[in-house]
Amino acid sequence: MDTLLEIKNILPFGPDHPIMQGFKKTCPGRDPKDGVVLQMAECKPSPRTFKTHLPLSLLPPNLLATTKAVYMARNPKDVVLSFFHHSRIFKARGYKGTFEQFVQYFLDDDRGSQTPG
Repeated sequence: MDTLLEIKNILPFGPDHPIMQGFKKTCPGRDPKDGVVLQMAECKPSPRTFKTHLPLSLLPPNLLATTKAVYMARNPKDVVLSFFHHSRIFKARGYKGTFEQFVQYFLDDDRGSQTPG
């Protein structure tokens, strides 16, 4: 599962944050609790582009039939190294182990071992 989905209902930005200011301008009268990014994509005029970290299986089923899509994938070695650095830097994750241990957790899809005790 995408780790970003685990925090989908949290509004990390205050009302004065530039993203929230952009939301108010782009989507007047809409509630940010209903999804800032999705609503901003809906409010943009066509043609529009957006990027996502979601796997194709979590996107609308008719996406490829109704839009043009470009799919890009990263080298798994690059992914695990980037995720390792993010897991050490962000306080919510606070990973303290070695890179070798992290790679094994990553391969085993063991996210519980990638977070503090």
